[in-house]
Amino acid sequence: MEILDTDIKTIHRSGQGDMGDVTDKASPARFRLRDAVKKGYVLISFKVHVSGGSGTATLTLRIDHAKGSSFDVVETTALNVIGTGSGGKTDHTWVVPRDEYPHFSWSQDSELVAVWTDPDGSKATRWGIEIKLAPYAYTE
Repeated sequence: MEILDTDIKTIHRSGQGDMGDVTDKASPARFRLRDAVKKGYVLISFKVHVSGGSGTATLTLRIDHAKGSSFDVVETTALNVIGTGSGGKTDHTWVVPRDEYPHFSWSQDSELVAVWTDPDGSKATRWGIEIKLAPYAYTE
């Protein structure tokens, strides 16, 4: 499958403190994908930047699938130790390998959720997320 630069949709979110949880429908780290693409989509990349605060925690990407939790996907690959603490990554980019696209494609009714609990007790950590999506022939 060839993806042209003109096909790629970029979405940004930012916040402070916890990113939220997959059950939190108001989470600022929830990406409603039906607003970005009209059919299926594939996740091309995920970037995160954190600043301020202290400590590290694992960031998990979750797909809140339109067909229910039996279809949800959890991805933690290379997203460990995100934060400003010792050994933490303040900037991280995860690019989905092209041969993995079928595993990271969903219907437009699904939602991508970044789950990360701010390890700083004062919830002082600021964060920003950028995701890139492309149209994809979604099949089950």
